[in-house]
Amino acid sequence: MYVASTLVAQAAASGGRTDVYSPAELVRDGNGTVIGCRGLQIPN
Repeated sequence: MYVASTLVAQAAASGGRTDVYSPAELVRDGNGTVIGCRGLQIPN
């Protein structure tokens, strides 16, 4: 399993890869900075 940005995961999926995921439901701090995610998603 690989975790990549949504753009990279979508490109990999269009090439037939099924082992590349991207972050889902980003968690941000009070300043709007991404500090984590609540899960992973399979790109469409």
